[in-house]
Amino acid sequence: MKQYLFLAFVLFSLSLSFSQVEKNNKKIRVFLDCQSYCDQDFIKREIPFVDYVNDRFQSNVFILSNHQVTGSGGREYKLQFTGREIFTGVNDTLSFVRQATATDDEERQQMVHTLKLGLVKYLARTEQGKNVQITFKEEEGGAEIGTEEQHDPWNLWVFNARLNGYLNGDRNYFSNSFSTGFSAARITEKFKTTTSVSYSVNRNRFGEGEDAFEFSNENYRANNTTVWALGDHW
Repeated sequence: MKQYLFLAFVLFSLSLSFSQVEKNNKKIRVFLDCQSYCDQDFIKREIPFVDYVNDRFQSNVFILSNHQVTGSGGREYKLQFTGREIFTGVNDTLSFVRQATATDDEERQQMVHTLKLGLVKYLARTEQGKNVQITFKEEEGGAEIGTEEQHDPWNLWVFNARLNGYLNGDRNYFSNSFSTGFSAARITEKFKTTTSVSYSVNRNRFGEGEDAFEFSNENYRANNTTVWALGDHW
C-alpha cells in the first residue's frame, strides 16, 4: 500500500513539474489597454513574441497606456505594467515623451521601444528569457567624455552683454527707450560668483508746442552674488 502511495505521489509531483514547465514555455499573454489611440497593428507586428488577448482577465500581463499634454505642446505617455498569475507582484511604470515636432512613426517607434523594455522582466521569468539578447547603443561621443581635458581660455568665466532700443511716435506723441547691461559669472566646484550691472532710460512726450508734456525715467542697477562651498556636498 505504501508503495502505491509513493508512486502516486511521484506521478503527482511529475505532473505538477511538467505543468509548470509547460506554463513557462508558453508565450506571455498580454492585454494592452490604450486610453488614447495607439497603433496596435503596428505593435503586434513589431512585438510578435507575446500573445495578445482580448480580455484583461485572460492575460498575465496587463498594460495600461495613457498620456497628458506637456507644456511644450508634446505628449508624455505612461505605460503601467501589472503582472497577474505567475507574475503577480511584478509591476512597473515606464514613460516616454513625444516631442511636438515628432512624426507619427517616431511616436510608434517610441511606444514599441518602451513596451519591449517593460516586457523584459516578465520574459526573464520564463523559458523565453534564454532567447532575449540585450544590446546597448552608445550615444555619439559618449565614450570620449572625460577622456581628454579641454583647455578653457576664459578660465570658466562666462560674459554676457546686451543692448536694446525702442522708438515710437507721431505728431502728438513721442516715446523712446534705451537699455544696456553686462554680466559676468564663474562657477567651479568650490566657488560661484555672478555680477551684473544695467542701465535703462525711458522718455515720453505728449502734445506739441507750448502744451507739450515730457517726462523721463532712469534706472541703474548692480548686483553681485558670491558663494563658497563648505565641503564636497555643500
